[in-house]
Amino acid sequence: MLGILIWLLFWFADGIWYHRLLSGAGYAAEPVEKQLKAHGVTADLSTEIQKASHREWLGWEMNSTRKLNIFYGIGVCTLTITALALLFLTGSFDVSVPTPSSTPAL
Repeated sequence: MLGILIWLLFWFADGIWYHRLLSGAGYAAEPVEKQLKAHGVTADLSTEIQKASHREWLGWEMNSTRKLNIFYGIGVCTLTITALALLFLTGSFDVSVPTPSSTPAL
């Protein structure tokens, strides 16, 4: 359960926080690129990044947000399946290593 919580915290930092900052930076760069293009300077960085991000994959139109959510969704599913397998195979979520007994071995 702790692994899922940590994974979701990474998703929050990456998807909700950092990803939106990057998207905002790309949108803010568009008018600058247009102004540069009007002066004969080719600067298509944000446009090319957005084009490269929007590709079709297995019949789905993909973008950076969808790819990010698929990646973190697969991580949550993997951690959940592992936790359930641990529960069903051992009868508990306890994965602690038993300590050796204090009696000396003969």
